[in-house]
Amino acid sequence: MFMKHTTGHICNIELICFSKYISLTIGNLSFSNASVPNETSALLYETLASLKSALEFLYSEHKNINLDAVIGTRMVEGQLSVLIERIQSNPQNWVVDNNLFINLKELTELAGKVSSKAIPYIASLTPYYYQKIGTILQKTFWELDFPSKDFSGDVEVWPYKRGESLHENQSDDCLAEFFGTGKSSNVPCDVSDKCWKKMTKPLYNGYSLTHELFYLEIGEQHGCHAEMELKRLTHNQESVAKLRETYCANILNEAALIAEQNFPEDRHDLFMEQAALCGMVGYRQFFSSDWLRKMLSWQNKAIGCYHGNPIREWEVEYRKPDLQGSKKLMHKKMEIAVHATNGCTARSSQT
Repeated sequence: MFMKHTTGHICNIELICFSKYISLTIGNLSFSNASVPNETSALLYETLASLKSALEFLYSEHKNINLDAVIGTRMVEGQLSVLIERIQSNPQNWVVDNNLFINLKELTELAGKVSSKAIPYIASLTPYYYQKIGTILQKTFWELDFPSKDFSGDVEVWPYKRGESLHENQSDDCLAEFFGTGKSSNVPCDVSDKCWKKMTKPLYNGYSLTHELFYLEIGEQHGCHAEMELKRLTHNQESVAKLRETYCANILNEAALIAEQNFPEDRHDLFMEQAALCGMVGYRQFFSSDWLRKMLSWQNKAIGCYHGNPIREWEVEYRKPDLQGSKKLMHKKMEIAVHATNGCTARSSQT
């Protein structure tokens, strides 16, 4: 989902990055049977503090945040809930002290409070958008439970090419097909060939690529896996799991390019979206200590929000000639404009 970038501040996809890093770090430490290195422990607790600060900022502005912001807080709630369930199911396998466990539960509850407080305002202020894709705000929708993993050796990585390929309305309409709230059908999981081809096409980069992954995640979480597998067979594609891996391998390649360029400010949001979406399906390569420290450094510690450099309409690069004249910015709709009394603005992102 895409929209104009009206503010230079970001604050939500980062939450998902932090929650996933917490899950991966605790999991790796618990199953390594090793003592926790001081540096790793310090980074873990710094991440917990940053996540709490960002959630508190969003809670204070719950009347102003939009549907897309709550997708992010629901993702945080879902990822931490999965971690807590793992710990409770096999406590003997987890090296988690009581204070840390309480911290995790409190953060999960806070993320849930932000969502539940904001949803009535969202339904009232943006009823059409809420009706169209509000299903993804359900409490347990984002409880994705994937094991930590690496990429296989046969995944295809295509050459990077700058420029976007998807338009915001195309992405929204195709997501609505999963819920039966689209223009052509009221039957859930009734996926059109047009949408499937557009939302699974190879060679995309940027937000267009991350939104292909987002599309697959939503379809599977909504219970459309069988229909998706049928579509990929019809179009002679590999399995949905392999498509997901291919997208994340190419997303990692692009994230590495952003890192090599020393994290340009106008790429912060994309970089964190890349880590969040691929992290949720288990790819741990996105959560190196160096990359996480960079993300932590972008937070306003006093307030909890994040700062970024806005991309203006005239700066956007499109690939397709038919989109060149569009008045709409090819950026994510997963944004919120929160003009707080303290002058800080929060922007949510996540597909």
